[in-house]
Amino acid sequence: VGNAPHKCDICGKCFVLKCILKQHKQSHATDKQYSCDVCGKSFKLLAGLKMHQFVHSENRPFKCEICGKSFKQETTLRVHVLRHENIRPHVCEICGKAFTDQSGLRKHKATHNTENCFTCPVCGKGFKSKIRLDCHHKVHTRIKSHACSECGKRFGGAEQLKDHILIHTGAKPFACELCGKTFRQRSCLPRHMRTHTGETPFSCKLCTAAFKFSHLLKNHIKVHHKDAPLK
Repeated sequence: VGNAPHKCDICGKCFVLKCILKQHKQSHATDKQYSCDVCGKSFKLLAGLKMHQFVHSENRPFKCEICGKSFKQETTLRVHVLRHENIRPHVCEICGKAFTDQSGLRKHKATHNTENCFTCPVCGKGFKSKIRLDCHHKVHTRIKSHACSECGKRFGGAEQLKDHILIHTGAKPFACELCGKTFRQRSCLPRHMRTHTGETPFSCKLCTAAFKFSHLLKNHIKVHHKDAPLK
């Protein structure tokens, strides 16, 4: 068990914190005890039911203090406020231009040439962006001085080692504030948040369909546009 002393008596999986174990055990529940009184849809967790009920309600309790616009969900309000504060967390990995939302970034990236025009002077490997080239170049120059005490794997930076160690401890310190689901890496949270906000940043260029995740778009193209000519 080591650094994860709290063991699930159903599947044997271990966790660092007791509260995380409690959340995990709910995933084994077979009955969905919380039902929507409007449409009858059932959920394992009360938080899931409450999130679903916003679909039926016209109540918009989350109001923007800057412009007065109201929203059904707090997460939607937060995305809206970013536009007022000019916070642009979605950065183009090709040119570095930033956007307030994922859809703006997606439209912008379509304007870039897709050819690998940035070449590594050391090994000749090509990349679509200078940012990716710079990141790759560290492979040739960086000394991997940070070693994992558990398995010996080495990393160039302390943050990379810190993220890696979570694999051994089982810790998932990054929690969704809406449903409580936890993740090892902070970067997983934005992807998970789409399950709450309904954001569909991956659009099909052959029809009007849009999806929350890239793999769903790929499956859609294989099924519905497998005979479409490549552009």
